[in-house]
Amino acid sequence: SYDRAASLRSASDLFNFLVPLLALLLVTRSAQARWLSRALVSVACVIALHALVQYALGADQLSHRPTGPFSHYMTLGGFLVLVDCFLLAWIAFADGWRRWWSWAALLLLQAALLVSFTRNAWIALTALVVVVTLVRRPRLLLAWAALFLVLLVLAPTPLVARFGSIVDLDERSNYDRLCMAYAGAEMIADRPLLGHGPRTVRILYPYYRHPTAPSLWVPHLHNSFLNLGAERGLLSVAALLGMLGVAARRAFERLRASPPQAERELLVAVLLVILATLVTGLFEDYWNDTEIQRLVLFSLALPFCLPPSTAPAPDRTSSPDDEAPAA
Repeated sequence: SYDRAASLRSASDLFNFLVPLLALLLVTRSAQARWLSRALVSVACVIALHALVQYALGADQLSHRPTGPFSHYMTLGGFLVLVDCFLLAWIAFADGWRRWWSWAALLLLQAALLVSFTRNAWIALTALVVVVTLVRRPRLLLAWAALFLVLLVLAPTPLVARFGSIVDLDERSNYDRLCMAYAGAEMIADRPLLGHGPRTVRILYPYYRHPTAPSLWVPHLHNSFLNLGAERGLLSVAALLGMLGVAARRAFERLRASPPQAERELLVAVLLVILATLVTGLFEDYWNDTEIQRLVLFSLALPFCLPPSTAPAPDRTSSPDDEAPAA
């Protein structure tokens, strides 16, 4: 590291990786995993209500957004979209009263997600809805598109303007992110394997920034993969993608084994969490966000926590040895 004192303080991040180990030790039955996922959704509903109250009390501007109990509005958006993965899996595969309960929770979370003004979470949610719809009910895509147009017409002007800014390259923050990508690529090119050291982007960015970059200093590169590569090298990026890939493969293998419905919902939720992590990571450095990282690590451990599917016992055929001896 170019700044060993700054990097040494990041050693506490290693404790986050106790999450999957604790999950493997403590979550050994499907019922426990289902209980934890429902508790997670219940907590997210309380957090969403907190954010909506903040919005009603004046946190309704881009410069002053709801944060819920978190320290930053980006953390709120990232947390809610990850919990959305569990709700979308329940809605897609559950039936009866739980599906309606899931719809109610989903609507509450989306209301809080909208007023958080976090565009990366909106993009990730769109990707999740499209994927789930294509897998379960492809014909509903037109209905979703119509609903989106209705919401676009009825939404408050600040939300519509925020949504329209997603594709506006002249918008300051969008152009700034392109400049951060340039700086991140330059930093990785200088030290590709091990990076410049944890928490050094904020120190070195002024030396690597593009001359036309709007920001003279940034705390991170607003991209999980670029920031990880710049600080900890491409080996760390490969390790992160490897963790996501191994968990996705395990979830697909378990799904092919035709597990019970409750387990299938959890496995689909894990796959959606992986998709959301990839999409949001392109626009925000969520991997350095402890609340987000721990939730992702817990989700990646779930396919390995569920007990192996028990195959039906083969029919035993009688053999001469099993027959009673002749008199």
